[in-house]
Amino acid sequence: MTFTEHLTTLEDPRHTINIRHDFFDILFLTVSAILSQAEGWEDIEEFGKNKLDWLRKHYPFKNGIPSHDTISRVICLIPKDDINQLFMNCINVVRQAQGLAVIALDGKTVKHSFDSAQDKLSALHSYQCLCHRARCCAHTGKLKKQEK
Repeated sequence: MTFTEHLTTLEDPRHTINIRHDFFDILFLTVSAILSQAEGWEDIEEFGKNKLDWLRKHYPFKNGIPSHDTISRVICLIPKDDINQLFMNCINVVRQAQGLAVIALDGKTVKHSFDSAQDKLSALHSYQCLCHRARCCAHTGKLKKQEK
């Protein structure tokens, strides 16, 4: 199953009134833009405008590129569990086809470990990776920033 076929497993959460842009156009645009390092709704819209010819090789985009507000509204309507399941299914198809083992990942942020409310990026983080088949476990953490 290709990635675009996986996208079609999601249901359009919008009402059928006043729909101008195809649901799968918006999904494909959003995923493509994020994979191309778009960091926000405006970046996704800009990516779409710059890459419209390429995008049309995969989906029709009959009404062009939707505004960043439309992209945001549509994507935010999709249940998070559905998006998570979509990506897990895609990854598992590739993993199984290549005969790779399941790797469990776990991450945690230590509560209130940041320096100030304005600097939450300095919090302590802990990550664990477990591969049962290889009988190995890796653990890593991010230390707090050091004072200069």
